[in-house]
Amino acid sequence: MNNLGSKIKGNLKSAWANISSAISKKDSEIPEKADQVSPEQEVPVTTTVYRERPISSYFSGTDDTTIISKQTVINGSIQSESSIKILGAVKGDVISKAGITVTGSVEGDIAGKSIDVQQGRIVGNVTSESEVLVTENSAIKGDIICDRLSLNGTVRGNVKVYSNAKFGSSTVLIGNLNSQNLSIEEGAFIDGTVKVTTDRDTFVDDDDFNYKPGFDPDYTVEPDFTAE
Repeated sequence: MNNLGSKIKGNLKSAWANISSAISKKDSEIPEKADQVSPEQEVPVTTTVYRERPISSYFSGTDDTTIISKQTVINGSIQSESSIKILGAVKGDVISKAGITVTGSVEGDIAGKSIDVQQGRIVGNVTSESEVLVTENSAIKGDIICDRLSLNGTVRGNVKVYSNAKFGSSTVLIGNLNSQNLSIEEGAFIDGTVKVTTDRDTFVDDDDFNYKPGFDPDYTVEPDFTAE
C-alpha cells in the first residue's frame, strides 16, 4: 500500500511539473508591454503630410489684387470684384468694381472704378466712374469716358470728361474732346474738336460724341471664375 501511494504521489509530481513547464512556455510567448517593446518591435508612427495647393501661373497676389504677371497672355475676358494689375497681355474685356492698372497690353474694353495706364497699351474703350490716368509713353486706341482725366500719353479716339481734364506736355489726342474743365500744358497736341461746357446734361445728348463702351457696367461677377 505504501508502495502504491508513493507511486501515485510520484506521478502527480511529474504531471504538475509538465503543466508548470507548459504554462511558463506560453507566458514567454506573450508580447511585452508597450514601454518594454524592443527596437525591432517598435510601433510605427503615422505622419500626415499636407501638400500646399500650387498658385496658378496666370494669377498671383493678395486677396485684394489680381495680378497678371509679365510674359502671361490671357485669351478671354476678366471680371473681378477686386483690383486688377495687368503686367502681361489680355485679349478680352477687363471689368472691375475696383481699380485697374495696366503696364502691359489689353485688346478689349476696360471698365473700372479707376484706371491707371502706366506705359501700357490699350486697344479698346476705357470707362471709369472716377479717374483715368494715362502716363507718358502710354497709348490708347479707343474712346475714354470718365469723371476726371490726367493725360500725358497718346489717345486715338473721342474723350468725354464729366469733371476735370488735364493734358500734360507729352499729350497727343487725335479725336474730339468734351470736358467740363480743361487744363492744357504747353507742348500738348490735339487734332479734333474741343468743347468745354459746364452743363453736364449736354454730355449725354451730344450727338457729336458717339460713345459705345461695349459692356454693361452692372455686371455680375461669376463666383468661380478661373483662367483656362
